[in-house]
Amino acid sequence: MRHHHLCLALTIAALASGCVDAGDPPDLQGATQVDSGTDGDLVSSDVASDIQEADGLTDGGLAQDTGDVSSEDTGPDGESDGIQDATPDAPTDAPTDAPTDAPTDAPQPDSGSPECVQDSDCDGALETCQVFTCAQGLCVISHADPSDKVFCDDEIPCTTEDLCKVGGVCQGKPQDMLCGDGNVCTTDTCDPSHPSQVGGCIHTAVVDGFGCTDEDPCSIEDQCVGGTCEGSPNACDDGKSCTADSCDEQDGACLNVPLSVGIACDGGNKCTTGDSCDGNGACVLGPVEIPAGCKDDNPCTVDAC
Repeated sequence: MRHHHLCLALTIAALASGCVDAGDPPDLQGATQVDSGTDGDLVSSDVASDIQEADGLTDGGLAQDTGDVSSEDTGPDGESDGIQDATPDAPTDAPTDAPTDAPTDAPQPDSGSPECVQDSDCDGALETCQVFTCAQGLCVISHADPSDKVFCDDEIPCTTEDLCKVGGVCQGKPQDMLCGDGNVCTTDTCDPSHPSQVGGCIHTAVVDGFGCTDEDPCSIEDQCVGGTCEGSPNACDDGKSCTADSCDEQDGACLNVPLSVGIACDGGNKCTTGDSCDGNGACVLGPVEIPAGCKDDNPCTVDAC
């Protein structure tokens, strides 16, 4: 459209001046309006602008379009002719983001004082075999190093020298003697791997018949039976019928107390009857009496016992 206007403007300018010399460019300065006697029509403002632009071409080269790079030409009626200037659009995507890096001399936020400088500065609740370590100003909980030989308590009574091992495990040395139950009819061992046992101790019965002492002074022939020491009662029998035999529970001594005088006894003679105790523990024989079994009822014989 602008090229069309330019051509039209040059034509009108030539007509207005009456002639066009090929060696002289036409004077377009006064050609913004054409006399009505020439053509009878007024030149539009766009045409006049094109004439001025043409004048610029003859004077010093191609005129530069200083209008809005995105504007459109309008016709005589003010409406857009739909053609944009050929001048390239200026770049509109220039970076607008401000720098995000803060100045190096800007004050930094205060991170606060460190929790610790050395391990002993740390304090708090710890579980078995845990220790505090000061690392880069922070208190860190970790397992005790086995090489430090940190003492602990594995809560098993039959172990000693409990120390922290790898992985924070507290482990002691088993001591069988700490499992002694005072019973000679069992073997006692400490086994920390069986915490269900009392104190980690295991008591195993020995073979039945193993000699023992049940600590009862009035028992004899003590022996182990099912892990228990058992004995037979001591009768303290002295073989006399005129004594009362018993065992003293205090010291296990046998007591043989004489029976009272006249208490019937057996003197051991089949030819006597009515034997009795004399009160001193002896049995006194009674009168001799020929038993019926010794009588043959023969008058020619003398019966005796």
